[in-house]
Amino acid sequence: MSEAPGTGSGNFVIGHEAINDRVELLFYFGPHRAPADARNFESYLADADVYMPELHAEHGATIHLFQQVAKGNMKAYNDLYSGYKHNPFTQVVLGNMVARRKKLELFVADVPGTPYWRDKKAELQHALDIQRVAATVDRSMELFAADCQIIAKLQDERDVYIADNITKYLNQRVESDNLPPDRPLKVIASLGSFHTKVIDLLAERGIQAQIIPESKIATELRDDIVKLYQEGKEPDRELLMRAFLGGLCIGHLKSEDSSKRLLAMRKVGERLPADQLEALCESWCEAYEKPEEEFVARFEEVVAKILSLTTGQQQLDDTNIDAFLQS
Repeated sequence: MSEAPGTGSGNFVIGHEAINDRVELLFYFGPHRAPADARNFESYLADADVYMPELHAEHGATIHLFQQVAKGNMKAYNDLYSGYKHNPFTQVVLGNMVARRKKLELFVADVPGTPYWRDKKAELQHALDIQRVAATVDRSMELFAADCQIIAKLQDERDVYIADNITKYLNQRVESDNLPPDRPLKVIASLGSFHTKVIDLLAERGIQAQIIPESKIATELRDDIVKLYQEGKEPDRELLMRAFLGGLCIGHLKSEDSSKRLLAMRKVGERLPADQLEALCESWCEAYEKPEEEFVARFEEVVAKILSLTTGQQQLDDTNIDAFLQS
């Protein structure tokens, strides 16, 4: 089992007042997948000293490449754009900083992608004894709930790891006096909507942080289930079915703005008639047992019915998604 360095205790006793006096820590929360997701965020980096991106799944060599780009290394910039496609949000943010001749320090507080993250997920899945058999609605909901439990456990540990590493990093900066002489060090972090708990964890460690007003916090119904598990509560069957069925439609909810896709997925699940939930889940289970080609056709039939019941459309995109969200 791989160990994550620096996790866990949260017991930091050095320099909290000095940190809060000499560091301005701002968080942008929102989707961070598509290039368009960066639009509301990147202007805040114009006068930032340090950028903390969400890069938990990245290989060490890629993180080094991002760090070199942040420092204005043009060769690294060219390498990034010629061969790297896995994190377009961070790619666009750093690329635009290079174009503006803006240099940043990049610090990754997130958990390493492998082998730690992979091993932790495998360990939790084994503990829950998950088997991918979904012949009944009851079994499908059991598996879906188990997946949400895995996410809850991983996210709890991950948020603690991020908060611990940010606190240690800021302590080190203040202790070494590696700060601007005439103003606070400005640190900007970008995290997904699900990580707002990091603000509370930092407060427990004595670190003050603010949320950027333009943050686009958007979550799907599955995230509600995960939060219930994090709070030690159980989701009811109706919420499980609504989240599950709404999630089936993600491939038919298209927008350059990832927050709109998440909000549309949430609204689809919320709008489903209560008396249709069981039948729709049964239709999915029936499709699941079919050979691949027939499964795809039956799956599309289920999704088409869900969208017909909730949106009146076969697909949402940037021509009609706003109208649906406002309806």
